[in-house]
Amino acid sequence: MAKQGEFDTVLQDGNIIIGVKNDDKVAETGYIGTTDDLINTFEKSGVVVGENGLKIDVKAGGFDWSSFAISFIPLLLFGALLFFLFRLARKKTPA
Repeated sequence: MAKQGEFDTVLQDGNIIIGVKNDDKVAETGYIGTTDDLINTFEKSGVVVGENGLKIDVKAGGFDWSSFAISFIPLLLFGALLFFLFRLARKKTPA
């Protein structure tokens, strides 16, 4: 589609690439690989990438704190519960 000029910009958001023409989404597909691999794929297909051709925008990836918190907080709470239970059991045991 890029070779036929159906879109002028490609947005890469993680493993998804979106073809855009005049600020309208034209196509969307999955892609596993780096941005360099994507550029090489377009160039091997005969698509001009850069100032005079197809523009590639990459959305910067960030750390997903919500999934980290969802998986880490229960583990932390369980560890605190064990700590207090062992501490309580240690105090009640006669020496």
